[in-house]
Amino acid sequence: MKNAFGVLPTVLVLGGTSDIALALCRELARRGTRTIILAGRDADALAARAALLETQGPRVHTVPFDADDTEGHEAFMQESAERFGDLDLVVLAFGVLGEPRHLAASHAASVECVRTTFLGAVSVLHAAVRTLRGQGHGTVVVLSSAAARRPRPANYTYAAAKAGVDTYALGLAQSLGGTGVRIVLVRPGFVRTAMTAGLAAPPLATTAAAVAKETCRTLTSTKDVVWVPARVGWAVLLLQHLPAGILRRLPYS
Repeated sequence: MKNAFGVLPTVLVLGGTSDIALALCRELARRGTRTIILAGRDADALAARAALLETQGPRVHTVPFDADDTEGHEAFMQESAERFGDLDLVVLAFGVLGEPRHLAASHAASVECVRTTFLGAVSVLHAAVRTLRGQGHGTVVVLSSAAARRPRPANYTYAAAKAGVDTYALGLAQSLGGTGVRIVLVRPGFVRTAMTAGLAAPPLATTAAAVAKETCRTLTSTKDVVWVPARVGWAVLLLQHLPAGILRRLPYS
């Protein structure tokens, strides 16, 4: 359980091979996290991430996890708690961005993006909250996106999937008063990672390290929603009120 200094002893990361997940784990390790469980599909990639993190001191375990295996999510969460004890923090860090032209042309790719990014996230978030409520405490960090609040022609499928997760997390968070369980929703703007490599970075682009630092600051505050960087939130608010004709003429629209 989190102590007075904000240390979260045991952290489960779903989507443990992502760059943001790695940066967040590094920041948590620096702050005293003792046990990190990296969950994902690619065992070799998880092992490589684990080796990097172990140099900072925590015990790091890797476990198989498939976001698309929704029927197995409740069992996965229960088994994780049985194996590792109370889970102080669960991080949802997976999603399928996809290449815009491929998504527009491929029905299968669009369905995969939505299935993993939305359905998979909702399924495991529901299961994670049930597990944390059973132990009486815990926090879930949901990595959403600024795209969830302001889609663009280049990312509308991904944006729609993230919008669904974002809305679900907001509603679920409001239902958890008095349970000891908290949801923190993180909405980064464009993040320079391996997933976005080759894409033109818009203004206010940020880094995985910046997202990690701001997320950790939020964990020790009373905020439940954070934009990274903060100016992205104001920019999205402004863009949401612009007429569609003007939006279409803007760069990075």
